[in-house]
Amino acid sequence: MNRGAIFGYARKFAARETALSKDYTFPGDPANAGAAGRIPVGRDFVVGAPILEEFKGYLRSAKIAFDEPKFKEAEPEIKREMEREIVSSVWGIDEGVRAYRKTDAVVLKALEIMPEASKFVAANAPR
Repeated sequence: MNRGAIFGYARKFAARETALSKDYTFPGDPANAGAAGRIPVGRDFVVGAPILEEFKGYLRSAKIAFDEPKFKEAEPEIKREMEREIVSSVWGIDEGVRAYRKTDAVVLKALEIMPEASKFVAANAPR
C-alpha cells in the first residue's frame, strides 16, 4: 500500500487497461454494453482469485517484491482495498467507502451488537 500498488492496479483495471479487465462490463461503456460472457462490474463488485493473480503479476512487473505467504495472509485486506479502489474509480469515493464497509470487521461487529446495545440503553434509561 505504501507504494500505491493497489491504487495503481485498481485504476488500470477500472480504465480497462489490464488483460483481465477486458472480461468485464463497466457501466457507461457502450462498447461493452450487453457483451455476452462478460462479468458486470456493479457497486457490489467482489475481487476474486483471478484478479488477485493478475495483481501479483502487476506487482512483479512493477518490481514490487512481496512474500507469497504474507500476501495470502493479507488477502482479505488486499481484496477489501482493491474493491474500494475499483468501485471508487467507477462510481466515486462515497460508493468506494460503502463497498469497503460491507466487509470491514469493525463495521460488521458494530452492526451485530447494535440491537443488543439499543436494548441495554432502553432498559437503563431514566424513567
